[in-house]
Amino acid sequence: MELTKYVFLIRGQKWWTLSEEKYQELKKAYPTYDVDCELRKMVHWCKVNKRRRKTAKGMYRFITNWVGRSEEVGHVSERPPETAPEPYEDRSLRKYKETYRTLLDGPREAILNHRTFRGLCGLEPKLRAWALELRPDLENNNKS
Repeated sequence: MELTKYVFLIRGQKWWTLSEEKYQELKKAYPTYDVDCELRKMVHWCKVNKRRRKTAKGMYRFITNWVGRSEEVGHVSERPPETAPEPYEDRSLRKYKETYRTLLDGPREAILNHRTFRGLCGLEPKLRAWALELRPDLENNNKS
């Protein structure tokens, strides 16, 4: 039987270690929940609550009840959803959009004469598409 890193102080100044098998059962039963965070809280709780420590026989039930209650109550131990970081290209485009939003609120001539904006629209097709979506009158670049 393989043991995990979670060692609990139990009644009689003895130690109880969560087996790898039981640990995997918990992870399987609560796949979206941060079981490790709750186990660390329990280890601390067992250290500081001398009079309320559990027996070796009752430890797994204590752990299961704790995690079950924590999940029901909705403590903040839930794992954040795994999301991919925003690609650099999208971050830079978002930055340009924030910068040029006020410019796009201005008159058409001012936008078309803005040298940096003209250059960026030529280099960055996504920025140009976004600008045209907000201001369709910019489609014709003739300054007439």
